[in-house]
Amino acid sequence: MEAVLEKLRQLVAARFELITLLTHEEDRVERGLRSLCKKDGLQLYEWRSTIGLWSGDSPPLPGTTRPEDALKKIDEIQDKALFLFVDLHPFVEEPKVWRSLRDKINQLGKKGQAILMVSPSLKVPAELEKDSMVIDVPLPGSEEIGRLLDILCTKNEIDVEKDLRDRFVRTSLGLCEREIKRAYAQILQSGGRFQTEDLDLLAEVKKQAIRKTRFLEFHQDVPPIQNIGGLSNLKSWLSRRSDAFSDDARAFGLPEPKGLFLLGVQGCGKSMMAKAVAGLFGIPLLRLDASEVFQASARQEESIQEAIRIAE
Repeated sequence: MEAVLEKLRQLVAARFELITLLTHEEDRVERGLRSLCKKDGLQLYEWRSTIGLWSGDSPPLPGTTRPEDALKKIDEIQDKALFLFVDLHPFVEEPKVWRSLRDKINQLGKKGQAILMVSPSLKVPAELEKDSMVIDVPLPGSEEIGRLLDILCTKNEIDVEKDLRDRFVRTSLGLCEREIKRAYAQILQSGGRFQTEDLDLLAEVKKQAIRKTRFLEFHQDVPPIQNIGGLSNLKSWLSRRSDAFSDDARAFGLPEPKGLFLLGVQGCGKSMMAKAVAGLFGIPLLRLDASEVFQASARQEESIQEAIRIAE
């Protein structure tokens, strides 16, 4: 998240007045922007279709629940500020809305202001394509997840070994912050204390979250590589690299394997070997259903981007 905030700081300084943040995590973005505005001495205004336009603890400005009215109200604000619109994407293709946004573009930069739109999907009308910037907000990384886990363990007086902590962090990758918090809370409510057996519960939560994407499948039960006959050269190559994804390997500077292409006739064990590789490396196995992607003809590019974001 820090990298996104730094990029935002640079874009606003360079007078990019209209920025779309692609993410489902409104709360995480809002929290980051509050921190950014506090450091840089900016005012932060937020807009929701159910509330209107407001700043801090002040009451919402009257008559600003409609997007075009909220955008018009911005003209009266002269301070350096960021305007965060979290519900604007369903309205952005309406002529009054995109026209209002275009009218604001040259004015905002002069006042040190910018409009930020948070959206789970990319909706930029042709009229705004040349004047807007799109930023993909990544899901929480290892460092962020590690901080969440450490805070929770400290609060509940739980001591987790480093190797086990790293496994919980890796298993949590691909989930949004809220999903991670709910999964950890479920572990605590079930009487768990972040031990090895609790990884199964976390993996099940992750499996359910990934199922919602429609295009990805999460495989948890994988066969041991010893159960696969033949392919001795491949097994030897994989075994030599079995620790390639560990923290020790990264600290030592060893490069992670980038991929493996398996080609063969039907029934020769390609799918089984792919599952076994995930088990050997101790990492999740995600299967991309290409047929589902191409059936969603109106969202092919967006669907692939969403799948790649989760996989990364």
